[in-house]
Amino acid sequence: MKRRDILAFGLCGAIALPARAQAWPTRPIRLVVPFGAGTTTDTLAREFARRLGDEIGQPVVVENRPGAGGGIGTQNVIQSPADGYSLLLGTIGVFAINQHLYQSLPYDPARLTPVIQVARVPNVLVVHPSVPARNVREFIAWARANGGRLSYGSTGNGTSPHLAGELLKSQGGFEAVHVPYSGAQAVTDLLAGQIQFMFYHTTGVLPLLADGRLRALAISDGERNARMPDVPTFAEAGYPEIEVSAWIGLAAPHGTPAAIVEALARAGDQVLRKPDIRDAYQQSGATAVGGTAERFRTLIKTESDRWRSVIQRAGIKL
Repeated sequence: MKRRDILAFGLCGAIALPARAQAWPTRPIRLVVPFGAGTTTDTLAREFARRLGDEIGQPVVVENRPGAGGGIGTQNVIQSPADGYSLLLGTIGVFAINQHLYQSLPYDPARLTPVIQVARVPNVLVVHPSVPARNVREFIAWARANGGRLSYGSTGNGTSPHLAGELLKSQGGFEAVHVPYSGAQAVTDLLAGQIQFMFYHTTGVLPLLADGRLRALAISDGERNARMPDVPTFAEAGYPEIEVSAWIGLAAPHGTPAAIVEALARAGDQVLRKPDIRDAYQQSGATAVGGTAERFRTLIKTESDRWRSVIQRAGIKL
């Protein structure tokens, strides 16, 4: 290449926007994760942020702002300038569940503009080895026979593991006490036999399944997981209604220019198509998704309607 061509190529990092808008991005972007460092959301966000920065020609810096079930970080982004430099990497709870659970929220989900679904992380039903069941039907029969004496854990009120447990109780026709935990403490108590079962993200239980400290009965996703290919889906086990995957997605403050949202969605989709991030996510038990802003918007609406119904039937209020 001629020297002038090389120079021109190097100056093309900024994405061209309509004449009325300034080229974007011209400086680093802040990606807020409304949960703590080391969580599944944080880990997946950092993989995505690094590659997104390479794609758009500016660093994407992850900033953890945990608290209030994701509410603190979400509200921070909503209150930020709608200029494409402050983004949110939120979860199913932030986008589609919390507004139906809590009497009031520190944020309004309608003040977020969906950009792209980043990943899907299925939950897996795991039991303590003392539970005699080897499959879902055996587990439900055992749970019915022991109704009123069982407890199950989750990573917190309103999380996808909590709601998956409520769905299982409803579909299986048995009772069990929900015990909400903060993070991985639920797994610790399950290992100790303090609770009998729980749903958990695949990323957190793979080593425990491998050495036999926990037993997996079914995965709540539409397809089997490559990291645990011998574990059937709930549909295969005869309970197709129990499909509860945690998912994460990228959003911007309401009012962000459509051209920036579209540019972000295109760049994000390109990133999520790359074999390296797909492999990295698969190793973590997650699935890279991608798509368009409209597709993500539809997902949020569908999931919000679904979980509103589940929450109302179960009478869950926080």
